[in-house]
Amino acid sequence: MPHATNAYPFEWKILAFAHMLSAQQTAGDGQHGFLLTPTTHGTIRTLHFDWPAGSWLPLADARDQTCDAYLLYDPFEPDEHTFLRWRRIERATMEALIGSVFEDADFHAVALPHVKPPRIGCPLLQFPDSWDVMF
Repeated sequence: MPHATNAYPFEWKILAFAHMLSAQQTAGDGQHGFLLTPTTHGTIRTLHFDWPAGSWLPLADARDQTCDAYLLYDPFEPDEHTFLRWRRIERATMEALIGSVFEDADFHAVALPHVKPPRIGCPLLQFPDSWDVMF
């Protein structure tokens, strides 16, 4: 189940990276979903923009079966809702991938007008190497 908070700054940093990568790779507006497989050094090993049979689930399920790390970006309702999922991506790898270092404040939930996150001000203890979030 996705975390419906989207109140952690680290989530927004990863979303900004995904949106920018989509826009760069498709010469478009950042509204094309993808499934990215990173190396442990934070570079892109594979990048898929085409969903088989109209869904990202088969690609994500295949990665889950092989225990491959991945980042999924799915702006399924552009300008309304976007889904992010990553699996088995360590903090240092994600930082290298997005080109930004996370700060302690990135792990503290902040109050947003449209969201009631759990435990405002209570930080996550560490970067989650697997996470789902809906924006």
